Amino acid sequence: MNNMYIRNKHQALHAARVLVAFVILGAIVTSCYKIIRTYAPTEVTGTETFEARIVVADDGSSTQNFTTDWSVAAVRVPEGWTVAVPTGCHQQYAEDWVYYSDGTKVAGRQNMKYNAHLSDLYNAGAPKAGYRWWAFVTVRRVPKHMTACWRNGCDSIAITFQITPDGVPGTYQLDFIAGDEEDEEGVSKYNSFSEASSTRLIHAATISSFSNGKKPDNAAPGLSRTIVVKEGSGIRPTETAEELSRRNPDAIYSIDGRLLRIGTSTEGLAPGVYIIGGEKKTVR
Repeated sequence: MNNMYIRNKHQALHAARVLVAFVILGAIVTSCYKIIRTYAPTEVTGTETFEARIVVADDGSSTQNFTTDWSVAAVRVPEGWTVAVPTGCHQQYAEDWVYYSDGTKVAGRQNMKYNAHLSDLYNAGAPKAGYRWWAFVTVRRVPKHMTACWRNGCDSIAITFQITPDGVPGTYQLDFIAGDEEDEEGVSKYNSFSEASSTRLIHAATISSFSNGKKPDNAAPGLSRTIVVKEGSGIRPTETAEELSRRNPDAIYSIDGRLLRIGTSTEGLAPGVYIIGGEKKTVR
């Protein structure tokens, strides 16, 4: 009798441990974060390039994500505007024990690059007349993307965009998406927005829903930013277009120094003279 009781007790304990393990595993693979802050100036002049920023933090739930993910961020701006990201635009404030497998510390700055495929998916899933999404993905996978508040405080990630208006005066709205992707293959595996809409690629956003009715896990429409573009003053930039281009060779500038495109492909550009790689190039 006692042996049977002991065996049953051990079986019950084992079952309880298994159940706890499954619960913990479910918490570990769940990424629960939200956009807590956005920034953009309320007013700019002409084609003045300005910075916009989002800050993502744990949403307060008792979950963790120990996976190594690609971080994703996007901003929706009016057609004709251009968006770039500076070096080290992805600033992660992580706990001391968050490291890559090679021993380098995660806390610090990561680079991101423009992703045309993901931009197309977002534009299909959240279209807005006269606007388009610009999406960026980290150049390397970032481990332990978010850490829950029940450890030693919340991690956060700040992402900075550099936005250049087309100079048309008016009042405009900026929206943002933040997400992540676990698979090594990254975002390229998704052939349509419907495939991506059930993933964490649209985990947090300043819009309340997408065109297929899917809602972000964490929506914060109150964090959209309104910006007024005033008439230009005619003051030329302190750097010439050639100087700007040499500093950012993976981009195309107009003759007057406006950032037109991330990447050096001239496909789709209107005929004219552009600054590419620090030199004037004629597109016919």
